[in-house]
Amino acid sequence: MPDPSVPGKKLDSVPPQNQDGELLESWGEIANFLGRDARTVQRWERELGLPIHRVKTGKQGQVYAYRVELENWRKQRDEKPDTKTGSGDEAEEDVWWKWRGWKWVVGVIVLLGVGIVIGILLPPKQKPGATNKILLFVRPFESQGTADGEKEFVSGLTNELITQLGKVNPARLGVFAPTTSAELGNEPIHQLQHEIGTNYVLEGSVRRVKDEVRINVSLVSAEDQKTVWANSYTTDMKDVLKAQDEVSGDVVRRIQGTLPQGADVVASKRSLDPEAYEAYLSGRLYWLDRDIQRSRAAYEKALSKDPQFAPALAGLAMTMLLLGQSPNDLMHPKEAVPQARAAAKKALELDPTLGDAYCVLANIAQNYDYDRAEAERLYKKAVEVDPSNVTAHEWYGYYFLVLNKMPEAEKELKQALQLDPAAALLNTQAAEIQYYRRDFDVAIAQAERVLRDNPNFVYARIWRGCAMREKKMYPEALKEFALLRQQTNDSPASLALYGNALGLSGDKAGAMKVLQELEKAKQKRFVPAIYIAGVYLGIGDLPQVMVAMKQAYEERYDRLIYMNVEPMADALRGRADFGELMTEVGVR
Repeated sequence: MPDPSVPGKKLDSVPPQNQDGELLESWGEIANFLGRDARTVQRWERELGLPIHRVKTGKQGQVYAYRVELENWRKQRDEKPDTKTGSGDEAEEDVWWKWRGWKWVVGVIVLLGVGIVIGILLPPKQKPGATNKILLFVRPFESQGTADGEKEFVSGLTNELITQLGKVNPARLGVFAPTTSAELGNEPIHQLQHEIGTNYVLEGSVRRVKDEVRINVSLVSAEDQKTVWANSYTTDMKDVLKAQDEVSGDVVRRIQGTLPQGADVVASKRSLDPEAYEAYLSGRLYWLDRDIQRSRAAYEKALSKDPQFAPALAGLAMTMLLLGQSPNDLMHPKEAVPQARAAAKKALELDPTLGDAYCVLANIAQNYDYDRAEAERLYKKAVEVDPSNVTAHEWYGYYFLVLNKMPEAEKELKQALQLDPAAALLNTQAAEIQYYRRDFDVAIAQAERVLRDNPNFVYARIWRGCAMREKKMYPEALKEFALLRQQTNDSPASLALYGNALGLSGDKAGAMKVLQELEKAKQKRFVPAIYIAGVYLGIGDLPQVMVAMKQAYEERYDRLIYMNVEPMADALRGRADFGELMTEVGVR
């Protein structure tokens, strides 16, 4: 055993036995002992000589510390305070609080002048606002492994933990979604508190050796940036679901004093094929990036290993649905939808709490079956069983949007943004709603804000271009749609938008050429009839528009119901056949 009186002594052998709790065996345990967050403790080691020991086993590394060494180090620090500037984090926190107080005063003055307008019309990365919830931000866990795919595994595990925590007690505990976790993951804690109002930050690391997984976590208070709890969990891969549940339950119990009784996680009793779980995590990551084909392949791999894995079935249902919808159009809806429906139903038979599966069935009811009442029932069910499901609020918002119920659509979007304020997709939905409201200036400004942070985000480019087109800014709109064509390799959706804008700008010959391109594309892939209708709308050939739209009705294409609120379809609103079609699809 090393001499504990020698601070900072490093070891290359196996650490000693932890007798009577003399050792702290992870950054989380060390941080909890010192009452700080893990990053502060790591900085103290680098800059202030905090006595940390290391041991290596193969390629894997581990840290540990002796309680007595840490106590001696802390006593030495306490005997030499820096009275002029403060020491360590205490000085930093004092400066921060003074600065925050000053900024609050200035902020009130600014808000009195312009904040209300900006907050309503052009919401930035959304701060959750007034809420009685405790807000938890889960920082992306660090990978301590070096094997291929290890970082992806750890990212997926983090996302799953976020999802699990979000289900515990959504009425009182708000957990920011994986997209926001990834986007803001490097922000300092005080900035997370200021920007999105978080109360706690959960940090952690994961190490996997063969089929064993070790998860280290620490819970940090955003108010004083002190670690309030830390723990480590070791489990076999086949029981990783149980470990996730255990972590979630312990996190919630640590803040239970401000949550109602009974807000605990029900531990999973199901074991699982490790390869199935790893493939499922990959499917989730691809889904978040909207890499739908790779997401589908990963979910199918997971189900080949474990056909009864309900979350993978729900994930497969989501990907199959989107393969047959705009702007992906990789399958005909009549091929994609039955597969999506079957997977969602099977998922719910196995686990009736899966919000994603209800979302799929609700989307199908509205866009494919044209059953508005059933769609609303299923969206309500999705929100009921999983109130923290971002997709449930997002898609429920679209349900209201096509019915021209914009306040209700904005309410659901607000709910989604509270969970995922940094999501480019949701912030683009804010622009889309303003487009359908026909407030095109606001739509353009909001889309541009998204593009500043995400220059290649296709959806923001679509709605900026569409709003420009409706303002008769044809050169600018055509430039946007030309860029869209480049980004998507001349996808049918991009061709249709470009052709429509050409027709409206007066270039009928150019629009007809685009129609020929779309007809040629039909030889290789599915080209929705609604895109043909869009180009004919630009040209002004309304009879041909209706021919194509009736074909879209037969295809059961999802964008057809949006024509009820689509500004480019305003020329059709006086036609009886258009009104009858909108009634037939359940939006009138």
